[in-house]
Formats: sequence, C-alpha cells, structure tokens
Amino acid sequence: MGRGEVELPDSVEGLRALVLSQQGLIEEAQSRVEEKQSLVDEQHDRIEFLEEAIRLLRSQRFAAKSEKASRSQLGLFNEAEAGVHEDAVGEIEEEIDVPAHKRRKGGRRPIPDVLPRVEVLHDLTEQRTPSCASARRSPSSSTSSRPSCR
Repeated sequence: MGRGEVELPDSVEGLRALVLSQQGLIEEAQSRVEEKQSLVDEQHDRIEFLEEAIRLLRSQRFAAKSEKASRSQLGLFNEAEAGVHEDAVGEIEEEIDVPAHKRRKGGRRPIPDVLPRVEVLHDLTEQRTPSCASARRSPSSSTSSRPSCR
C-alpha cells in the first residue's frame, strides 16, 4: 500500500464503524471552523470599530473646526431672515448717520520731561569690518530716548 491509502475492513459492521468515526472527525473539524469563524467575525467588528474611531479622531484634529460653518449648513438659518426680508419689502429704508471719529496716533508715548536724560555718543570712525578690512562708513545720526533707571 502507498502513502495515504487506508485499508478498508471487509465486513459491513467494520465499514459502518469507520464511517461513524469519520463523521465524528468531520463534526469536530466543523465545530473548530465555526469557533474560528466567530473569532474572525468578532475581530472584524473590532477592526471596524477602531477604524471608525480613528476616522473620528482624525476629523476632530485635522478637519474644519466647529466655529467654521460648512457650505451645506449656511442655509439652515435663512428662514428667519426670509420672513424679515418679506416684511421689510414694503418699508422704506432709513439712512443712519454715524459721526466720524479720529484715530489715536500709534507708536510709543514720549518719555515725560521730569525724568533725567543721559546723552551717550559712540565713536565709530576708525573701526574696520572684519570680512573685507575696509573702513566702515559712519552711520547717520539718530536720536532715541530711554529713561535712566539708576
């Protein structure tokens, strides 16, 4: 006999016993397959749940924020405006005059005159630049004020 060949019994009872034992093995294999399939189904449901959680977290982090209205939601609140617009069609629009105002000048406020001032002069005539060893040009005179904190 070769490999994988099974010697079959000659009697009917022997064949019947062999068939029953094979059916038992088949039923055990089917029960194992059903257990594995239920495990696969549970894992598939868990994967779907986790993927949905990932999509939700990504949308919360990277999508448009709640303060910004989407284009699909812009028309939600036009019902009240539509009713007001229909009522206002017959009315004459009134002009409202708003008085002009002056803007405040920007920038720093000047230092009060009661604080002492110190004049500091820096002599930059003979310095040379380190990169080309040529004479520096003298800077234009500028004035700045800062309070003496001594």
